Amino acid sequence: MPAPDLPPGEAAGLVGGQPDPNLTTYTSGNALVLSGTGYSLSFGATDVDGMGQQLAGGGVLKVPTGGGVSVGGTGFAPSGYVDVFLDPPSTGALAYAIARLLPRSSFSLGRVAVDSEGSISGSIDIPADAPVGERVLQIVGRTGDDRSLVLSLGIEVAAPEQRTIMITATRGVGRKKQFVRVQGETTGLTGREVSLRMWSGGRAGYVSHPKQPVVRSDDTFRWSVRMPKRVRIFATVMVGGERVRSNPVVVRAVR
Repeated sequence: MPAPDLPPGEAAGLVGGQPDPNLTTYTSGNALVLSGTGYSLSFGATDVDGMGQQLAGGGVLKVPTGGGVSVGGTGFAPSGYVDVFLDPPSTGALAYAIARLLPRSSFSLGRVAVDSEGSISGSIDIPADAPVGERVLQIVGRTGDDRSLVLSLGIEVAAPEQRTIMITATRGVGRKKQFVRVQGETTGLTGREVSLRMWSGGRAGYVSHPKQPVVRSDDTFRWSVRMPKRVRIFATVMVGGERVRSNPVVVRAVR
């Protein structure tokens, strides 16, 4: 049905064509959960490489263009499917019905299969050319007792975040002066492994250290290595076959 006017983070539900008085929303980790009369669904955002994303402030599902929405839930009519839409047309029921029949409808995102237990689990792609801004995601299916179910959720579609790495490196003091500590700040790389590349005197070129720190949820990472010699370091992260590279830093030898 045509999409209601919902700001990001708010939801509306119809069961058997009537508003669901039991619909509630809450967050669970990086998922936004919609729970109502006999059903429960969770939504999460993934980036263009399928990596899970954190919810935005206020429990808002923020999805980059070219990314996706992971969806899972229970309480559906078994062995069927649910349809997923983005901004069904608000110009009326007839326009919605006609657009839904089109094989390449601009708002249809596809279907998710329902298993024999009435559960769904899948991922829906957000087109790379989708307009950014406040949008409405809509799930259309049938409940376990075979009533129509329409769930609408306000989300935010955003341009993909630029990926960057910036590092600093310092030598320890006192007993720790043999060690070099690296601190990194990133954007768009949470949860990814970082490769540290080093070059010091006497080596023909850069080598990668076997220890690979992971970018934490606050977009930072830390790393240290025992290196008394002068050393030049930079960090890299591979994303979808492309390499994101940091600035290089130089740490002097122990004096």
